[in-house]
Amino acid sequence: MIRNLTIATVMTLLSYTSSMGQDTLYVNENTTLHLQCASDIIYCDLGSNAIVAAAAPSVPSLLRIKASAPFQGETTLTVMTKDENLTTYIVRYTPHLKKYIIRQKEGQKHDVTSSDATIPSGGNSVIVAINGSKASLNHIYDKTLRIEFNIDNIYTCHNKVYITVGIKNKSSISYSCDVTFVMADITQSRSTAQDIVLVPDERYGHLSVDPGNRTTATYAFEKLTISEGKQLQVNIYETDGYRNISLKIDSKDIANAKKYTIQ
Repeated sequence: MIRNLTIATVMTLLSYTSSMGQDTLYVNENTTLHLQCASDIIYCDLGSNAIVAAAAPSVPSLLRIKASAPFQGETTLTVMTKDENLTTYIVRYTPHLKKYIIRQKEGQKHDVTSSDATIPSGGNSVIVAINGSKASLNHIYDKTLRIEFNIDNIYTCHNKVYITVGIKNKSSISYSCDVTFVMADITQSRSTAQDIVLVPDERYGHLSVDPGNRTTATYAFEKLTISEGKQLQVNIYETDGYRNISLKIDSKDIANAKKYTIQ
């Protein structure tokens, strides 16, 4: 439900109220409330079926919200954007909506998606070694416009799962991207509000690569498991471009991950 949002003509931005330290959104079943975010929405969680939400067609940063029917009390809405801004709102019903456009407040940020991020000095040497390892997997692979993407390795070490993403640039234009990890149902073709965005504990390497070169980045997750019927979608988005791809890791890939032995 929350993918491929676009930019539409937006009317006047109005202020909103605050309750119990959290911003409150007021909705009803007749009028659409628009939540304008600073960057593309990658995840949305509805606290109950009292409300419905969907991306505005072609506007990845605009969320449309309505009440399913009149309701009493309150529910919640949580939104995460591509820049890792995570915000939770209290949502209440009102028969007369006075505010039609709300701007996302500054929420909790996780600085894990910078293309040039590396571990700090003295950090985990395991992730450094794994990122430098030769690729051992070749079945989780895809390509678009002469850019090749591969999950090079999946290792486990001390209850952590390490996933290495490799990118080879055979095009004549440089390539730089961000990566998000989403736990989703195998049967669905696009992201929904029920998907879970996983934030890595660590990252080493970079995913910026010049023409004719190859690069890797390794991500570490604490006790990562995938149940049957689920898959881990590794969504790769080009920075300021459209050469995007999604690689899918299933439960067997994690269960069969090699144990990394510290040298």
